[in-house]
Amino acid sequence: DQDAVIPNVSVVQIDKAAYLERALERAAVGGRRRVAVLMPPRVFSIATREQEHDEVVRRINARGFGTEPCWVIQIASREACALRRVTHLLLSAPAARRPDALIVVDDHMTGSVTLGVRDAGIAPPRDLLLVTYCNFPDRPEAHVPVARLGFDCHELFRLMIEAIEIQRQTGRVTHTALKPVFEEELVSGG
Repeated sequence: DQDAVIPNVSVVQIDKAAYLERALERAAVGGRRRVAVLMPPRVFSIATREQEHDEVVRRINARGFGTEPCWVIQIASREACALRRVTHLLLSAPAARRPDALIVVDDHMTGSVTLGVRDAGIAPPRDLLLVTYCNFPDRPEAHVPVARLGFDCHELFRLMIEAIEIQRQTGRVTHTALKPVFEEELVSGG
């Protein structure tokens, strides 16, 4: 498991669960009601793909949003053409029966997904809140407006160096979780 703690070693890890929660918070603030998620398999390190799918659906429903099991889609980011077509299909229903928020959980999906949004004739942010994953300072190309949410690599490296220094100077092992931020919240300037 990639999130396993290694004994006697300080750890700094990204808080992947907080990514989904922050994206859902943004959807709630924006008055969105129907949420879809595009994500690679096993991104949240839950035992099986089916359990991970069900957990994401559960988290969406627990926040009071509507979703459909077929709106939480696990697909490899390398499947660019399929991502574009799946996104177009996901957004092709009449407005009252399609997602009004789409959360993308892999930065390598951004280009294909935003092309699919454009192909469907959807105009974010008016018709759709589109939250895309980002490892700042990198900003993957987007073909429509997006809300970038992710992890600041500058802050990640700062925390790693701090953890090494604490352990080197005191022998104390630390475990730190880096929280996701929206682009406008970046401290380092990303």
